[in-house]
Amino acid sequence: MIGTETLSTRRNAALVWSALLAVGAVFLGRQIVVGGPMLRVTVAIVVMVVLAIPALERPRSAVLGLFILLPLMGTLRHMFVSATGAAALDPLLLVTSSVAVTVFVSLMLKREMDFTGTTLAKIVFLLLVVGLIQVFNPGQGNLLVGLTGVMINLIPISFFFVARSIADLEFTHKVVRIVLVMGTLAAAYGLVQVFVGFRGFEKTWLGSQGYTAATVGSTTRPFSFFNNSAEYAAYAHYAFVVALAMLMFAPKARRLLLAAVVGVIAYAGFLTGSRGFTVKIALAVVVLIAARVRNRVLATGVAMILVTLAVGWSATTSSDSTIQEKESGAAQLIEQQLRALRDPFDRSKSTLPIHFESGTAGISYAISHQPIGLGTGSATRGAAKFGGRSAGTELDIGDAFLSLGIPGGILYVLAIVVAVVQASRVRRALPGPVWIAIWAMAVTSIGAWLIGGQYAITPLIWFLIGASDGAYKRLRDRGLMDGTLPA
Repeated sequence: MIGTETLSTRRNAALVWSALLAVGAVFLGRQIVVGGPMLRVTVAIVVMVVLAIPALERPRSAVLGLFILLPLMGTLRHMFVSATGAAALDPLLLVTSSVAVTVFVSLMLKREMDFTGTTLAKIVFLLLVVGLIQVFNPGQGNLLVGLTGVMINLIPISFFFVARSIADLEFTHKVVRIVLVMGTLAAAYGLVQVFVGFRGFEKTWLGSQGYTAATVGSTTRPFSFFNNSAEYAAYAHYAFVVALAMLMFAPKARRLLLAAVVGVIAYAGFLTGSRGFTVKIALAVVVLIAARVRNRVLATGVAMILVTLAVGWSATTSSDSTIQEKESGAAQLIEQQLRALRDPFDRSKSTLPIHFESGTAGISYAISHQPIGLGTGSATRGAAKFGGRSAGTELDIGDAFLSLGIPGGILYVLAIVVAVVQASRVRRALPGPVWIAIWAMAVTSIGAWLIGGQYAITPLIWFLIGASDGAYKRLRDRGLMDGTLPA
């Protein structure tokens, strides 16, 4: 009897779902033909329905679908610029929030949401509480600014608890493989943009932005499928870490293919002209090799040798050539990288000193002038867009202190420290490429776990940190935290 009722319920749900898809497809088709501003809204609604409705019964499928979609969101948004013009408020940005809220509600109703059990979970929960309180902080200007902070900062952090509730070993592997596949495809398309050029709708988008950060000399940085080149470089960094970790553990039959993938991602990321990408993957190589070597003394020696070689090359190499002297295209992007790597502390060639000073100054200012914080949305683009008080640094830690005050900033720093240490313990207890990759991603992206405008990055890193925390809890409860699981 129960089985019959369940089958009937599923059939009814399938009929409703099919009807909604049919109506949505007809309406979307009409809007594509007619065009106009409603096209963007219609697509956003259809995408949210397609992902959010399955989330009620199959939250894992919805989350996987979201992580496949987010890297492609930039291309979708760029296409709309040609069809509908630029939009001050893009409803597509609500897709992540709609899926997160639906998954949250589904798991809460099923009593499957896991908020407790580890120190890190308590810290992140308190961080979210502080963030919610700061939504109403008048220092940021108005409530719309605070709600923007919820969408850009708090929703991505909430994926930490989503992962703790649904991400077992197999599901975490699936998410990591998505990063590898999407990162490889993105790298290939990024190389097409460098050596072949941009498509028409991408040129239209670039023309509408006046985006000076997208150019190096007379060359436009590639951005692949993403919203901007910075988000592309960040995702390529994660994909590189995953590919290298898998290469280190791969059987001989797969090593050649994975080596090629590592090379493609590294080269494509290098041609973004982002010095941050190059530094992060160099650090990733160091920490992955050191972690792979089981002897701690040998691991420390390997790390020291690699770092010494890099520092020595930087200290003994210099160049007076300018980017403008190079031929437009890959040559200028390469020169942009080499200039900064040769002289990392020269302000005229590298932005490293500027980023560092901006981040530390933000923390110092928050402690001395804004100890209670300016509000959850003050460090986001919503502050400027909605007429609020905008204040940000080049570092998410500085942004946390500015927006959430000293309590929120301290909680954020504690979350970073505990997450990294805990992920290291998990990767030692669970040998294999997935957990060591998650740990390396977390370590090499410290300071960039919450960066506005990187919509494919922030939910992903918090989800993976949450998955690691869930694995830690399960291992600890089984008494296996300090040992190695049997094969």
